[in-house]
Amino acid sequence: MELERRETLRIQKSLVRDESEIWILDGCFYKKMDAAELEAYSVLSSYQEQLLRNANMAIPYFYGKIPSLELSQLRKIYNWNISPQNLYKISFLAGVKHRQFDESYGVDGSFTSEDFLQIFKSLFLFRNIVQPKSLKFSKDYELDPQGLLRESAEVVDGFLETDSKYLSDRIGKTQGLLGQSSLVAAHRDLNWNNMGITNTIEGGKRVLQVVDWGTFGLAYAGYDEGRLFTRLALNPYLQNIYLASIADFARSNFGFQESKLFMLSFWRTVAIRSYREIFLILTGRYERPINYRFMDSSEDERKEKSKSIFYKEFLSSFETMLGIAVENLSLLLSN
Repeated sequence: MELERRETLRIQKSLVRDESEIWILDGCFYKKMDAAELEAYSVLSSYQEQLLRNANMAIPYFYGKIPSLELSQLRKIYNWNISPQNLYKISFLAGVKHRQFDESYGVDGSFTSEDFLQIFKSLFLFRNIVQPKSLKFSKDYELDPQGLLRESAEVVDGFLETDSKYLSDRIGKTQGLLGQSSLVAAHRDLNWNNMGITNTIEGGKRVLQVVDWGTFGLAYAGYDEGRLFTRLALNPYLQNIYLASIADFARSNFGFQESKLFMLSFWRTVAIRSYREIFLILTGRYERPINYRFMDSSEDERKEKSKSIFYKEFLSSFETMLGIAVENLSLLLSN
């Protein structure tokens, strides 16, 4: 119980959003869910067994609203007046680990090409299995990518000393080509904190476990893979393995035109996400988890220096990633 309590407190303090809440009790998670996440579990629950059997993908079992007895236990353990409003219970997935902030962007990552290919295969099968008939999802750059660029441009262009019009032009041209394919089911916020690969006890089958489905919606194939790639921003070595793996996967599983559209969606996502990440860093989105990450430093001066170096490397990593993405987009658009 004490281990669960410490892990809960660690997660709470290192989350990006102050309003996010999560609790752990007896191997289960209790978290605040909005209407979008509840809808996601409503849709996904009907595919749960099929995803595990045919896509080697596991999602948490959704138990519903927190029982009153368990709410009392949570309040006793955490000594907080936890509100039951919008608080729901889901099962624990052992392969998912909440990492330190820099680790969640690839630092000290130990992923292999086998891991990446497993992820790509499961996501490919996931898109072919999950077919929601109707799905509401929040506004994002799949609907208005250029709008997101405009929203970020004043801050990012000033920092980069450049003009986003070229990037916006490239993104606009992708839309016409991607319109040849359909929007498909997607997680839309994959990162190394909400997924993991584990071996099952029976048969040793490798299973991709994925949590945090509040962003679940529709996107072009390649979107989830692009989001995940940006979460390797601080590890160029793993980036190279990832790119070699995704190129191999695309060649092996798609025809020429389908492969081109997949990679176009992938690089478009990397470009927009990298641009957006620069905006988020500059506007203080990650201040809370970064402060928590460096709070153990014994001297304030050393702590501030470490944070300053980290911010510089963090921003530089996305500048580099943005440049690579735009170059690849241009190549794909010219062929």
